[in-house]
Amino acid sequence: MEIKQELRPYVPLAQMLVQTLGPDCEVVLHDLDTPAHSVVYVENPSVTGRKVGESFDQLVKQVILSDDLKENFVANYYFTAPNGKHIRSSSLLIKNARGNLTGALCINLDVTDYIMMQHRLSGVTLFPCVRPGEQE
Repeated sequence: MEIKQELRPYVPLAQMLVQTLGPDCEVVLHDLDTPAHSVVYVENPSVTGRKVGESFDQLVKQVILSDDLKENFVANYYFTAPNGKHIRSSSLLIKNARGNLTGALCINLDVTDYIMMQHRLSGVTLFPCVRPGEQE
């Protein structure tokens, strides 16, 4: 699938982000002018299983239409991917030279292992509150 000129500079950014953030990171580049096939590039698709040629999901649509959108990005929203992974995501909205929304760069981090560790740690650290000198 052809990536239009104004989105091409985001491909090396996607590659750099995945190399920097590691194997639990995926970056998806969307061409919002072709919503039925908006995904034009995916770096490390093993995180959510996204593929070039797919449509943007409802989540991206919700982010774009969100009342919380005060900047050209939305950071740190969460969802569960179809493969069951828990994802922390941030999306950068890309505007063309005329100021119209034309694309989105979405960073998806698999936080499943961190959530499991948090549950395990909270289970280990929970104990009955016993004051010194008292018996259980």
